Amino acid sequence: MPVVALLLAWLAASHAAARTAALPIEGAGYRPIPEGLPLVTVDGRIEVAEFCNDVCPACDASEPALAQWRAKLPADVHLVEVPARFRPGFEPYANAYSAADSLGLGERTHEAV
Repeated sequence: MPVVALLLAWLAASHAAARTAALPIEGAGYRPIPEGLPLVTVDGRIEVAEFCNDVCPACDASEPALAQWRAKLPADVHLVEVPARFRPGFEPYANAYSAADSLGLGERTHEAV
């Protein structure tokens, strides 16, 4: 099972556990990011950021599992897709994703790339 799929399974299990607990416990249920800010603020919903790139083999392999998870997101979860730029070869694809997304074409073009 790809690492990303394991991460998604862990996130789903953590989310289910957090819904049954009164309050999440720092260090056990989450880890704060010093001076961190949400990527996209949406009415106080839980933000899950997916860092991926269209030419990343691991990202590509995890896409079917992510698509299934995305289709079942609870109402209080907001998924933000962030184009990964951590390798020089990823830059053109990250730029293309950002351009398509800014034109409202991100979802339509993501699978095609």
